[in-house]
This record gives sequence, C-alpha cells and structure tokens, in this order.
Amino acid sequence: MDNHSSTNISKFDEYLTEFYGPGVFAAYVFLSSLFVIGSDVLFIAMTLTTPYLRSHESNWFLVGFSLADCLHCFFHVIDAFAIWFGSIENRSFCKHVGFFVVATASTSFGFPALIAADRYYKITYLPQNGSLMINLFTRKSIVPVIALWFLFAFAINIPLLTFDAFGEDPGGFCGARKFASVPLLLAYEFSCLSIFAISMLMTGYYYIRLTAWLNSHQVTHISSETMNYTRAVMKLMKAVTIVPMVTATPAVILGGGQMLFPELPMWIRRALISAYFISSAANPWLTILLVRPFRTRFRQLFCGGAVESVTVSSDVQMVSSISRQTRNAGIKF
Repeated sequence: MDNHSSTNISKFDEYLTEFYGPGVFAAYVFLSSLFVIGSDVLFIAMTLTTPYLRSHESNWFLVGFSLADCLHCFFHVIDAFAIWFGSIENRSFCKHVGFFVVATASTSFGFPALIAADRYYKITYLPQNGSLMINLFTRKSIVPVIALWFLFAFAINIPLLTFDAFGEDPGGFCGARKFASVPLLLAYEFSCLSIFAISMLMTGYYYIRLTAWLNSHQVTHISSETMNYTRAVMKLMKAVTIVPMVTATPAVILGGGQMLFPELPMWIRRALISAYFISSAANPWLTILLVRPFRTRFRQLFCGGAVESVTVSSDVQMVSSISRQTRNAGIKF
C-alpha cells in the first residue's frame, strides 16, 4: 500500500516538475494576457467616454463582456508569475489564482448568450407581450443583471474551492487541477464547462430565432439604423461563438476528459491550449470591426478620420418604433 502511494506521489511530482519554471509558455501567457487587457481597457474606455455609445443600453453588455475578459486575463498574468516562480514546494500561488482563472472564464463564457438574448428581446418586443425575460433586458435592469451574472459565475465554483480543487490545470496553466475523484470532476463539468456549453447553445438559439424574425419582417418599416445595428451584433455573436468553439475546445476537452486520456507530455498539452487566448484577444477588435458606431469612433480617435455623424437611438426608442410599426402592419407573434 505504501509503495503504491509512493509511486503515485512520484508520478505527480514529475508532472509538477514539468509544470513549473521559467519558459516560453509562461512568457506567452504573460504577453498574451497583457495584450488582451490593453485591448479591453481601450474598448471600455472608448465606450464609456463616448456619449452616443454610452447611452445605448445594449452596449453595456458589450462592456461587461470586455470587463470579464479583462479580469480573466488579469488573473492569467498572475498565473504566468505562478508558473514562472512556483515549484513543487511553492504551489499555493497557483492554487489561489486557479480559482479566479476558472471563475472569470465562466463569467466570460456567459456573455455571448446574454448579448444575443438582449438583442432578440429588444427587436421583437411588444408592450402587451411583457414577460420576465423581456423585463431582464430593460434599461434599469441591465447593470443588475450583469452584476448578478458575475456573482453567479463566482458562486458556482465555490464547491470546487471548498474541496481544494484548484491548482495545476492538466492543460498546463493554473486552473482546475487534476482531479482525484469522480465527484470533483463532475462538479467541474456542471459548473465551468456547463456554462461554456449552454452559452454556446443559447447564443445559437437566439441567433437563429432573430435571423428568422428579421427575414420574415423585411417588409416592415423598421429603421435602417435599427436593422443595421442588430445585424452587426448578430455577426459579432456568430464570430464570438465560433472562435471560442475552435480555440477553447482543446482546453475544455483536456480539463473535462482528464480521467479518460493517457498522460501527455507537458509541451503537447500546452501546444494544444495555446490558441485559448485568441478568442479573448479578438473580441474587442471584432466589435470595433463589425459594429459601425464603434468602428466610427475608433477611426475618429486613432485614424484621423473626419467626425462622422452617428446617431444611435436608445433601445427604448427602437422598441417603441418597432412595436408601433408592427401593430400597424397587423403582425402577430
């Protein structure tokens, strides 16, 4: 019994020896995270300091999305230091930062679904069809919804924190460590990974429903501004759904299927998850590229573009206009 235990400890120590120490991966995590933080801070500052962007309540979900990615990569910066300076004898740094890496990842995963749902209920809303879901996306509810989502994403990971489940992630960075029991693995599956899967499905669901709605209501006189903004956000949600499905899936599979896979050399694991940061790095730039008001403001600030007239109606105005036009057209839902 003692010999078997010693063998397991020895193998685990060998894994940790590969995990810790200065190297290319720690530097890559550090530099990638700094780039994401800089991009998100730029996007948030640009939005909050521009009246016509700040006044459009739906843009606050985009700000929340950037804030979640910014926080996630802030803890990845600390993660890089934990890998570089940590060791088998000094593992507590990685253990503590692992919780925040996983919790902020959960937060970020949920925002595409929130953004897609917000656009769907804003564009298809009728006053007489009020419901809980519609009320969640009113002007006065958006900030509380974002705050509650952050709290939920952290709270759902507390059981893993309670059972000391954070540390050296099988993928090669600080996160949810190698699980010693099936219940812990299942807890991980039904917290962080379930948020990832459900968010992707919900984003696709609202994307398909909104596409169908817009296609069937092209004859109505909805303002071109409303249509253009909605279609741009739809393209954005399509991109921010597909990109993480490609780039984050290896990390998700390594974490969620760790008990099923054979041991892989650390360099292979880290090579497989190296694309993980691409999604967070791309999100603010995709928003600037695809959504015209953000693109216009960016050009004004950094490309010397002429001041272009940009009118962004509030969602309250959009809703009133769409509802009135829909009723006049005799459209029923």
